[in-house]
Amino acid sequence: MAVARGETIAGSAHTAWSQEPGQEWWRRAACAYEDPELFFPVGAASARTLQQEREAKAVCARCPVVRACRDWAMATEQTHGIWGGTGERERALALRDERRHQAR
Repeated sequence: MAVARGETIAGSAHTAWSQEPGQEWWRRAACAYEDPELFFPVGAASARTLQQEREAKAVCARCPVVRACRDWAMATEQTHGIWGGTGERERALALRDERRHQAR
């Protein structure tokens, strides 16, 4: 269920950081008016969850603030959901690589 422009997404992940300074970018996010459940596939990797992930990433692909979203997800080590066009495994691998690079 999409949310009409201007409405608040009660209970969505956006409300977690919407009050933090410097996080106003979320208001311009393409996902702000989509069903939040789209971005949090549930269950093991199945054809259904993989399709849901592709659909969520398609929203990210048209998002004007995808980089800010991805940066926030990486900085706060989000372990669930699709953020900034990346899935859980993609972010985990990127964080691991980043930590390895920092340790050198």
